[in-house]
Amino acid sequence: MTDRVRGVLVTPEGRLLFIRRTRPGVDPYLVFVGGGVEDTDPGPRAALLREIHEEIAGHGVRIHGLLHTEPTREGGRHDFYVCTVAGWDWDARSGAEFARTDRGTYELVEVPLVPEALDGVELLPPGAAGALRTAIASGSLAALTRRPWSTIAALADRFDAADEAQGMRAEESHVLQVLKIGEEFGEAAQAVIGAKGTNPRKGHSHTWEDVHAEVADVVITGMVALARMRPDAAAYLEAQLELKAAKFLPGDAG
Repeated sequence: MTDRVRGVLVTPEGRLLFIRRTRPGVDPYLVFVGGGVEDTDPGPRAALLREIHEEIAGHGVRIHGLLHTEPTREGGRHDFYVCTVAGWDWDARSGAEFARTDRGTYELVEVPLVPEALDGVELLPPGAAGALRTAIASGSLAALTRRPWSTIAALADRFDAADEAQGMRAEESHVLQVLKIGEEFGEAAQAVIGAKGTNPRKGHSHTWEDVHAEVADVVITGMVALARMRPDAAAYLEAQLELKAAKFLPGDAG
């Protein structure tokens, strides 16, 4: 069983980066950069970074979150991660497949980040191509590449890996993460009491800057909880904000 990872690569100019394959007797098609997860890779994210380095000599790569997953033909996982890439050097690529003369040609191409740019283009595999079109049209791809959510996704992945190493089920991890929001709120409440000096024993033990920091911890913990429960956390939160805006800011909604 072989797991595979691919990058939905977004350039600094806001374009998508694909490899165009041209093979004898087959119409040209586009594929996502990536490949198989090797036994020596610490995990799928590390495998993706290695593949991006090998296939396009990419650098300044930041993995923002999982866009799509589907089974491989061998029964493994095929994961597609949204990434931003600062730069690349096609001539410095080092993947072994590029040295083979029986596999046709490879060409790095940039595609505008709009759904229409993918119309009439054969992007494989179809499931991931469909997920990408939907993400572009809905705005969830743009939301996922914004800095806060990329950091939140990395935190969520780290905590998931730690819990999995302890044999913890996903549902149990989610419960504990939601309870963590309550813990952080308790610390924010303590900070308010300290800032107001209403505890006779402790007096003015906190400042309002402390309160701000604790409230930020509550927000971050909630975002991590959402990211651990939903791969589409960024898009889901934006949709929820639209609902709240329609309810409380009807003149500004949309």
